[in-house]
Amino acid sequence: MTDKVTEMPTTKTRVSISETSLGKVAKGKVKKAIKKKNAEKIKLTFKKLKNVTKYQIKISSTKKFKKKKTIRRLVKKAKTSLKIKKFRKAEKLYVKVRGVNIAGKNKRYGAWSKVKRVKVK
Repeated sequence: MTDKVTEMPTTKTRVSISETSLGKVAKGKVKKAIKKKNAEKIKLTFKKLKNVTKYQIKISSTKKFKKKKTIRRLVKKAKTSLKIKKFRKAEKLYVKVRGVNIAGKNKRYGAWSKVKRVKVK
């Protein structure tokens, strides 16, 4: 009596959660950025993106975002103004934004927007 034994392939297919449920994140866009002269708040208006749970905002005193005075914040989807003491007396500020989609431990980032100069009134 002979039995046929069939072997199953040993390769496993991995499907990561980031590829299936997170989807693509579009490039961010800052519409307006305003700060009053000695105020702590910076008011930002940016384009709402699809497939985004939060926004990452980068603020700096230099256009290249390289020096010590650079801050990166992760904010909720509905928030459009930030209170930051570090830039209280700054006259030139630059801002850029990108969308972040978070599902569990996985994160997917969109492309950074173009650099926008903050108007100091």
